[in-house]
Amino acid sequence: MLGKTKFLVGYFGAGIIANIATFYLQDSNFSHVGASGAIFGLFGIYFYMAFYRKELIDQANSQLILMILGIGLVMTFVSPNINILGHLFGFIGGAALAPILLIGARPFINRGIIRVRRTADSGEIRFKPNRWQRRKIRTGSGRGGKILWGIFIFLVVIGFVARFV
Repeated sequence: MLGKTKFLVGYFGAGIIANIATFYLQDSNFSHVGASGAIFGLFGIYFYMAFYRKELIDQANSQLILMILGIGLVMTFVSPNINILGHLFGFIGGAALAPILLIGARPFINRGIIRVRRTADSGEIRFKPNRWQRRKIRTGSGRGGKILWGIFIFLVVIGFVARFV
């Protein structure tokens, strides 16, 4: 959706913002390595898209990204030896770069893929333009969702207990 150049600018830009913020705001005897700030920067770009550029991302992908972001933020505060400032400022940096990077962005649709089908009866070639149209999928609002939420909350509680015990 962004293209290689804008993606790399967003990734490295958020990583640099996260590392600069960590360098200036963290203790001098704290060392950090890794690219988690840049990864959280990508989450910041997706977060911006989910709330301010809704035409670029569908609701299902938006919910998935926000769920993964929520789990990532919870794990940031629960897990030991995590650069919390790096994660937070990577996210903020990605969200700050998103308006610039998303100028001229178009929704990602299966571009370049055209399927042609021959009809059995006449042998003529026929194009089916609505094959990617979203179909409504029924999701049960029964016990399955409640069980998954229960497992998620249970794991978060265990993470908190393990951290402080």
